[in-house]
Amino acid sequence: MGTSGLSPIYIARDSFLIGWEAEKPQIDELPSSVSHFNIYYRKLFQKKWILLKSTCGFRLSTTISVADLGGYDSYELGVAEVLNNGKIMEIHSSSDTSARPAGGWYLVISPP
Repeated sequence: MGTSGLSPIYIARDSFLIGWEAEKPQIDELPSSVSHFNIYYRKLFQKKWILLKSTCGFRLSTTISVADLGGYDSYELGVAEVLNNGKIMEIHSSSDTSARPAGGWYLVISPP
């Protein structure tokens, strides 16, 4: 598996902010409305996603610590909507072709 089409994003920090887009529910109380988001990560070329954290409510960004990821390395990130009824939707990966930058991306994290 190569990284063809994926853009590396290089950062040299101990923590960073990520954001994503989602449509705010018109009626927050519906069982099918988004309650919060789960943030996942995996090392590049791995298949298994690991839950990193959940947002508190309908927040479209969060800060990630390199220590929470397990150290400096190359990672994919993913976000999944969690509905009020507890259903977890499919993970939208940073390597998906619909991610921005277009064609997908992955992080290459090094010490500051």
